[in-house]
Parts: sequence; structure tokens; C-alpha cells
Amino acid sequence: MPWKDKTVEELRKEFVEAAKKSRNFSSVCREFGITRKTGYKWMERDSIGEDFANRSRRPNVVANKTPEEIELQIIGLRIEHPGWGAKKIKAVLEKKGLVMPCTKTVNNILNRYNCITEEESLKHKAFTRFEKKHCNEMWQTDFKGEFKMQDGKTEAEAIEMLQLLSGRDHQVMTGMTVLRDGNAITHTEITDVHFRPLTEEEILRYVETGESMDKAGSYGIQGGAALFCGKMDGDYYDVMGLPVCRLGETLKELAPELMGELL
Repeated sequence: MPWKDKTVEELRKEFVEAAKKSRNFSSVCREFGITRKTGYKWMERDSIGEDFANRSRRPNVVANKTPEEIELQIIGLRIEHPGWGAKKIKAVLEKKGLVMPCTKTVNNILNRYNCITEEESLKHKAFTRFEKKHCNEMWQTDFKGEFKMQDGKTEAEAIEMLQLLSGRDHQVMTGMTVLRDGNAITHTEITDVHFRPLTEEEILRYVETGESMDKAGSYGIQGGAALFCGKMDGDYYDVMGLPVCRLGETLKELAPELMGELL
């Protein structure tokens, strides 16, 4: 006859039944291989009608636990903007006047609610750098990724766009065609612009001015964004929207009499 397997709960119940029938409590504890303290614990559980399953070891009170309403705000913002990370979510909610935990805690909350997948994490993992003994044995470049320069139709889009431009070089390209008497000249003016690294607070303050709305790249170089531009190679007016110098050179060719009156 095979041995019957018993669960821990069944053994505890057997102990309680045996202890109720026995006059020697200590001998029953020795028989079941437990201490008297543990035996009294199971007897107390039985007396108040509780089961014999293991209780959760989770503490009743957790010090410095993030309030549930803050966690819901974090998760709600993440659902609304899936591309936002813990640092950005923290900055936006602090701007709304909420008292936020540290960035690491916000990231832990996102992990706990399954808002961060392993696939997305691998996309942001730093690439392994290799070193060679001699020059030109291996060529290596840093790829920043491809992204479109979009207009800031909403504050969220403007914030995202400015974060992409922060600390990076980008190109502003303006296409222009001048037509006169069936003759047409077309040019594309290209200007390289470098933005210094921007803080979250600077981006949020700039977006709040409303200047980034409906502008290519979500900024106006002629306004507050002039403080962001660390270096420029090309035509300043091209970044504003119309390469005036190139327009003047084109008009000299197609309408010299008009330019003669202006200059």
C-alpha cells in the first residue's frame, strides 16, 4: 500500500486533533517535531476558527510607501504617453504640484504594473564598445536614430520634440522657388543647428509660454529658443522660415531691376 502524501495544513490539523485528546501536550509536540510555542500557535488558530495555511509575511504598515493616488497618476500618465520614462513622468507630475517619490521609485512602480517590457528595455541598453590596438582597424559611429521634425500641436508633442533636440545637432531645410515670366529658380537652404543640453524645467517653462505651438521643431529661434542654440552653421533667417540672403541672390538673377531699387 503506497504512502499517503499529506500537506502541511493537514499535518497541522492532525496535530491539533491529537493535542485535544492527549493529556501530555509536550509529547504531542515532540511527536510532530515542533516546539511548544508553535503548538500553542496552531491551537490558538483552531480556537478562533482560522485555517492552518501560512500567513503572508507582508508587513501591515510599510514606511514611506507611495500613496495609491500617486501611483494611479503615474500609471495614468504612462498609459497616455507610452514613450515617457520615469524621469519625465516625475517632472510633469511635480509641475502639477504633486509630491513625488524619487525617479527610481517611479520606475519601480512602472515595473510593478508591467508598464516596462524587456523588449523596450533592450532598445535602450547601451551598446558594447570595442577597442582595437591600432588606428583604423575598426570604424565606429554613434547612431542617434531617425525622427521627424514635427510641429508642437500639443504641449506633450512639444515637450517630446524638444527632448529629442536637447544636446544634439539637427538640420533645418527650407525649400524655395522664385517664378517670373516662365522662368523658375529653386533652392534648398540647409542650416545646421546645435542645441545645448536642456533641463526638464527649461523645456516645461518654454512650452508653457506657448511659443512652441505650431512651429516646426516646436521652437522659434527668434524667441526664447535663442537661449537653447549653442551653435549654428548657415542662415539664421532660414531657421526662422525664409532664407532672406538666398532670396536676395535669386531676385538679383530673375529681377535685377527690383533689387536695384531696394539696394
